[in-house]
Amino acid sequence: MYESPDYQVIQKVDDFELRLYSTFHTVSIQESSLRGYSGFGYLFNYISGNNNTSTKMKMTVPVINDLESNEQSMEFVIPKMHETDIPQPMDSQMKIKDYPAQHVLVYRFSGLINQDKLQAIMEKMNVTLATLKMVPVGAPKIARYNGPYTLPFLRHNEVWLNARFLDKSGKVHKA
Repeated sequence: MYESPDYQVIQKVDDFELRLYSTFHTVSIQESSLRGYSGFGYLFNYISGNNNTSTKMKMTVPVINDLESNEQSMEFVIPKMHETDIPQPMDSQMKIKDYPAQHVLVYRFSGLINQDKLQAIMEKMNVTLATLKMVPVGAPKIARYNGPYTLPFLRHNEVWLNARFLDKSGKVHKA
């Protein structure tokens, strides 16, 4: 069993879960595609000891693709036992990202993802966010829980979208 970030399911709405994630950290590298596996080797080298302390780390899940338009990335979650002293990447293309505790709307699916499928999921997510009186924060993320050689129909994938609640006046809560 692979380690993953801690979360609580706050609410289930139709095909979605609203989760509250605890703080976690990732190591990331730029990635240019939804299929996104070109960065995998760099990240695997990092957890295999190619970091400033030569620390070897266990593989975690999910592998995250952040779909931020300016800086799409592939990311590995840093194991909890290394959170207080995260080894720094030796490769200048890689960086450590910090994720604060946050609400995330999650949609689980199997198979592969493409722009059309992502667009359809995002349209449903926006309807669900409105129902929950929430607004999206940032770009969606793809969370992949299986290796690239897993048959598509057996894969566990998720689309994540950070969100914040609106208060009674329609303003976004700060936290």
